[in-house]
Parts: sequence; structure tokens; C-alpha cells
Amino acid sequence: MYSNQLQRLVKAISMLEKAAENGITKAQVYMGFYCARKDNHSAAAKYFKMASKAKDPVAMYHLGSCLENGLGIKKDLQKAGHMYEEAAELGHV
Repeated sequence: MYSNQLQRLVKAISMLEKAAENGITKAQVYMGFYCARKDNHSAAAKYFKMASKAKDPVAMYHLGSCLENGLGIKKDLQKAGHMYEEAAELGHV
């Protein structure tokens, strides 16, 4: 039973990753969350950056957080502020 659930989870994550790599914005955001949860901050920042290019406000906010704290990406407070501002302008509260 447990093995079957694990296999399904691995397959779901693989499918999500493929969708993210193929430009599906929400998949990029979810992969960012998944990678951050697994403490893979460089991959999280990569996916949040990808989704930010599509003007996803949630991704922009979380990319700002990565930039502010230097998580998986070079710390840059000016860029972090810009991401936070854009996210807010797009409705992220």
C-alpha cells in the first residue's frame, strides 16, 4: 500500500516538474514551493523566477523573499523590493 502511494507521489511530482519546464506558470509556482519545502532553495528560486516572468504575483512575492534572504540566489535587497512592489501591484497581499 505505502509503496503504491509513494510511486504515485513520485509520478505526480515528475509530471508537475515537466509541466513547469514546459512553461505552465502554476506548475512553476508549485515546484517552487515543493523545492523550498525540501530545502532546495536554488531550485525554488529558479522556479519562482520562471513564474515571475509570467507576472504571477505569488511567485514574485516568493522570489522577493528568496532575494531578500539570499535563499538559493544572490541576496539583493533592491531586486527584492522591486519584486514585492510588483507582486502588490498585481494584487498579492
